This record gives sequence, C-alpha cells and structure tokens, in this order.
Amino acid sequence: MKIWKDQKGFSLIELIIVIGIAAIIAGISLRMLGQISTTNTEKVVKTISDALTKQQMKSMSKEVKPYLYIYERNGKYYYIFSESNTYDYSTMGTNGKEIGNGVTISYKVGSTEYIIGGIITLKISYKRDGSFDDAPDSIIIKGKPDRTIKLNKITGKHVIQ
Repeated sequence: MKIWKDQKGFSLIELIIVIGIAAIIAGISLRMLGQISTTNTEKVVKTISDALTKQQMKSMSKEVKPYLYIYERNGKYYYIFSESNTYDYSTMGTNGKEIGNGVTISYKVGSTEYIIGGIITLKISYKRDGSFDDAPDSIIIKGKPDRTIKLNKITGKHVIQ
C-alpha cells in the first residue's frame, strides 16, 4: 500500500475500530449506572437496619423510652431518635440523619401499605426487653432491586429480604 502525502481522512478499518471502542465504553458505562442504583438501595437498607439495631440497644439501656422516626423531606429520607412519642416537623425535620434518596420507602401494617412522605412518618419503639412495642410488620424499600425488612414483633429482630 502506497502512502500519499496528501492523504486525508480515516480508512474503513480505523473507523470500525473507533466505533468498537466506543461501544465497549458505552456498555461499561451502562452497567456501572445499574450498579450505582443497586448500591444506593443496599445503602438505604443497611442504614435502616443499623438504625433499628441502635434503637433496640438504646431502648434496653435507657430509662427514658426513645423512639425512631423515619420520614421524607424534599425527596430524601431521614431518621432521627427522639424521646418524644409524637413527631414534631419543626425540630425533627431539620435534625435527622440522611438515609438516602432515589428509592421509595413504605411500611406495611397487616395488608395495608403506607408510603412515607409528607405527613406520613414511621415511628418505631422497643420495649425494655428488646421486643418491639410499636412497629409495622415490614419496611419496604422500592428501588433496584426492591428490598424488604421484616420485623418480628415478639423477638425484636429484623431480617433483610
């Protein structure tokens, strides 16, 4: 093959190689985007699970009964521990620890599901023996993938499914 000094442009083989490399990079990027949303859902589940464990320990070791509230503000979910048995938006809404966003959190009592948001919050409390005093049957995190935290009211244990 003779190379000309005035030769401009790409050969067909060079173009095919560039398109192949671009396709590989695009495929890797799409796969990573899927993992980011999965990682976010897992982070939310772990944060709620850790908060439940802390709540149980606090309830067993303190004289004053603490409550765990999970609530939503501006598309983000938060939790806060409080000694008040009623949720106070004016103080708690600005002091909670962020759970995450990009998911929908709801809870189930019997066959009824309540989506946390606006005025609907989730209040959880334990008895001094470590069993649940006030808790739903399950907490549902809808994301990629959907996850459920089942709460055993008698033992006070929670299981991630």
